[in-house]
Amino acid sequence: MKLHIKEKLRELGFPEDTMLKPPPRKVVIKGAPKRMKSKPKTRPYIEDIVNVKGDGNCGFRVIARHLGMDEDSHVLVRHALINELKNHKSDYLSIYAIEKRFKVTLDGLHPPTSRSGIALEDKWLNTSDMGHIIATCYNIESLFY
Repeated sequence: MKLHIKEKLRELGFPEDTMLKPPPRKVVIKGAPKRMKSKPKTRPYIEDIVNVKGDGNCGFRVIARHLGMDEDSHVLVRHALINELKNHKSDYLSIYAIEKRFKVTLDGLHPPTSRSGIALEDKWLNTSDMGHIIATCYNIESLFY
């Protein structure tokens, strides 16, 4: 034990003799990568950027906000899309080609049943399957990034 203490005292008194070396270069520990800004050519076409609660219902929350409703009205948006899908089932079956894909999309539109209200991935807004339903239900052009 005494030897160990003497060795440590010697390292403090004569730091040039120690095995410790300074880091070879400065390590960057702060800051995240810079976000890419929107391209100047697209800026005139962007009407609004919406930041909503990220709980898995965010896609439906954005639609509710753009329709002039409260963010928490995302359930109303889901129900409107379900009605659109059910009322025009024959039209959408031709788009989806198989009944199974239609059913998966319909099930994905139903609100999550968890008490926390957080939607799992199968309940997220899937723009490739649901984008045209949104466009026809609300008679709008929809573009998602």
